[in-house]
Amino acid sequence: VDAWAAVSLVVRAGTRALGAGFKRAWSRLAGEAPVAAEGAWDWIARLKAVQDAEDRVYRGSELAKNQDLDVQKVFNETAAVEVPRLLEALKDPVWLVRLRAASVLMNFRSPAAEPALAEAGLHDADARVRQMAFMALAEMRSSSSNALLRQAALSESWDIGVFAAYALVRRGDR
Repeated sequence: VDAWAAVSLVVRAGTRALGAGFKRAWSRLAGEAPVAAEGAWDWIARLKAVQDAEDRVYRGSELAKNQDLDVQKVFNETAAVEVPRLLEALKDPVWLVRLRAASVLMNFRSPAAEPALAEAGLHDADARVRQMAFMALAEMRSSSSNALLRQAALSESWDIGVFAAYALVRRGDR
């Protein structure tokens, strides 16, 4: 959550002088320029869009089940439509949106997501997102990223090493 945006919303209810004082204090504390309060809560809509993408896939599968259709085929076809949106969400500026996108991609087990998940696992700024990306890779059926996971398991960063090793073991590569 963007702390400055939260403070700004509270401050807007107060006086401008108080807001300017908070802005100066925040700049000194955080060492960065504050983000404008307009649009600061847009990440909630993006998070909901990720959840809606997952819901559409599972809803379609449930309808297929009720109509005696091939559920796995419907699931894969519907997931294929949603994966590009989720790959975009994996690049969102808000860590929670990226985390949820990685989680949904883990549930979909789409091979098309492997390169983006590997990138997130290795380079995302937030450890929680990196960890979820590796957990998602652990659930993938293909072995196309095993070489990358072996290399990542040797990383000096403890979380990258541990979660890459977990992904390898989960896939059956000991």
